[in-house]
Amino acid sequence: MLAAFVLAATLTDADIIRGFVNLARLNRLGFALQYRAIQYGNLNIGTTPHERAVALQLREEELVDPWGTPYRIEINGKESRVTGAGADRKFEENDDKIAGRVKTDSLTADVIWGDGHTVQGNYTWLFRQVGKPPDKLPGMYDVPVFEPIHLRDPNRFPATPDDARYFELVSEGPTIYPRFGDLDVIRVMQTRASMELLAFRLDAWRVAHGSFASLAGTDVIAKLQSEPWPYNDWLLGIDQWGAAFRLEISPDGKSYKLTSAGAPKYEQVMQDGKFVVAFDAAAYEASLRKRDEEQAKKPRAPIAGPDGIPIYVVGGDVTAPVATHKVDPAYPASALKAKAGGLCIVEAIVDEHGNVTSPKLLFAENDDLGKAAIEAVRQWKFKPAMRNGVAVRVIYNLTVSFNPN
Repeated sequence: MLAAFVLAATLTDADIIRGFVNLARLNRLGFALQYRAIQYGNLNIGTTPHERAVALQLREEELVDPWGTPYRIEINGKESRVTGAGADRKFEENDDKIAGRVKTDSLTADVIWGDGHTVQGNYTWLFRQVGKPPDKLPGMYDVPVFEPIHLRDPNRFPATPDDARYFELVSEGPTIYPRFGDLDVIRVMQTRASMELLAFRLDAWRVAHGSFASLAGTDVIAKLQSEPWPYNDWLLGIDQWGAAFRLEISPDGKSYKLTSAGAPKYEQVMQDGKFVVAFDAAAYEASLRKRDEEQAKKPRAPIAGPDGIPIYVVGGDVTAPVATHKVDPAYPASALKAKAGGLCIVEAIVDEHGNVTSPKLLFAENDDLGKAAIEAVRQWKFKPAMRNGVAVRVIYNLTVSFNPN
């Protein structure tokens, strides 16, 4: 632990930024694989970097970590695993044996993404290097945005560690949607990016040829790809529901309308490079908030405690308990020596008398810190939770903070 702390103490802003960019690229690459397996039912992405980039709708630079080492992509049927070599540019020998969720405190340790999440990573350690709470956080309801290929610049790094941390947090959004969100929202945003690239190429065609007249009645994608323009291989003629884009060219050949109508509910229309009908992300996000707010107001059925007395969940007609007395935890000598700190989250029952019982550790950076947190919260006192004016037992999460400095 001492060696890791020395590294943390001398980590430069550039190192921190690369560390977060590495995690963000892994998230995006992992998501692209995850999405393809769901959307197309296969992971037939080819073997060369170019083939893989086109199949995953990524730039080739996004298949390489910020230290210049290509990510190792392993595919087994519809399952995939992505490994980054880290700052030392060397893959470790035991990567294939890691199956759980492992935290590291190094830029040289490999970072691994698989099964829809980071298998081995250093996010928590990097988070602490920034030294302050985030200035901004992406919202839990934010709809993911996919930049079209021609607008992406993977070599443009965030300017500050805080910006890099936010960049990484934003990259996590798409990975959540296939599991807990609306996959059609991902489809519509991917379709939007495809339409923007196609419109960019159409605008280039108009500049080169003076009009769109020669595109009428032809295989438009093939025509556009016949031009010596970059990113032609990424052009798609279909939306993410498998329906062909509809291209309508004006009689004078000077303007066009591009429509994605594969899912009528999510129809999008571009007129000469600008969206005139588009998915309303703000309205969708607002609907999610309203849904959750209404759900939170609904009373939740209690569970029966071991002695038959019900245990409630805070929300609806059950108010939260309020702490009246807190005991600071004893800082374990081993953790203090190692400069280990951070937050510990303890799930416990706060009974009808305001006492804490049955504490259970949910999260801790260090086992010794977790034990100290549990011992501390056992001594906390609360004004009990209330339901219709009567004190009740609730299950509640308690947070204990450790700062080694």
